[in-house]
Amino acid sequence: MVSSADLENSIREKVAKVSTLVVSDVSGGCGQAYDVVIVSDAFEGLPTLKRHRMVNDLLKDEIAQLHAFSQKTYTVKQYEALNKPAQASPSSDQPMTDHVPPPINTLPASRATHNRTASGVSIPELTLTTDDETLSGSARSNTSHPLTPRSQTEYPGTANPPPQSPSISRLHESRIKSTEFWTGLRSFLELQFLHATPDVAGVSSPGPSSRSPGESEVERIFEDFFLSQKHHLTASDVAKVRDATGMFGMAGV
Repeated sequence: MVSSADLENSIREKVAKVSTLVVSDVSGGCGQAYDVVIVSDAFEGLPTLKRHRMVNDLLKDEIAQLHAFSQKTYTVKQYEALNKPAQASPSSDQPMTDHVPPPINTLPASRATHNRTASGVSIPELTLTTDDETLSGSARSNTSHPLTPRSQTEYPGTANPPPQSPSISRLHESRIKSTEFWTGLRSFLELQFLHATPDVAGVSSPGPSSRSPGESEVERIFEDFFLSQKHHLTASDVAKVRDATGMFGMAGV
C-alpha cells in the first residue's frame, strides 16, 4: 500500500521543477489506485508519450505496488492556459466562466477488480456497464444510434445492407470519447510491456535498433482495441485521440 502523502513526496522528490501536484486516491482510501496531475517545466518540449514514460520510469518502484496509476502531465504554461477565463463571443449573452481541467474519468471503486498473472503482476480489469438511461432491448432494436449512420453499400449478391453496429451506453460512449481514457490505456500498456521482467523481455517482437523492446506490442494491442471502437467515434474524436496519445496506427491509419 502506498499512501497519498508517500506518493506525493516521491513525485516531488523524483520529478524536477514540480509547481503544481494533485494526487487523488480513487481506490476508496485503500491506497491501491491513484490519479495524478503533475505540472512541471521538466515536460517542456516533450510529447505526452515521452512525459508518461519519464514519470513511469521515475516512479517505477511506487507504481509496482499499485493496482492502477493514471497521470496527466502539463507544463506551467499549458496548465495556466487551461485555467484562463473563457472568451465570450460578441453575440453571446452568457457570462464568462473559468475553464478548469476536465475531471479525471474513473470507474467507481466498488466496480474495480484485479487479476494477478503468474509473475505477480496486478492487471486491473475495466468493466463498461450500461447506465440507467440505456435503451431497452426492444427499443434499441428499433432505434439507430446517432454515431452509426446507415450504410448505403450492399453486400454482393444480396439486397440487404450490412448489419449496423450495436448501440452503446452513454457511459461507454463518454469513456471512449475521453482522451484521458486512451492516454491511460497507453500508459498501462507501456507499464506492462516496456518494463517487462528479464525472463520475458527477450521474447518481445524484434524491431529497429532505435526502438525499445515491447514497443511493437504496445502499438499492436493499442491499435487493435482502438480500431474496435473507432466506428463509435467521429473523425474529430479520432483526431483528438491520435494527437493526445501519439499513436497513428501501425500502418499510418
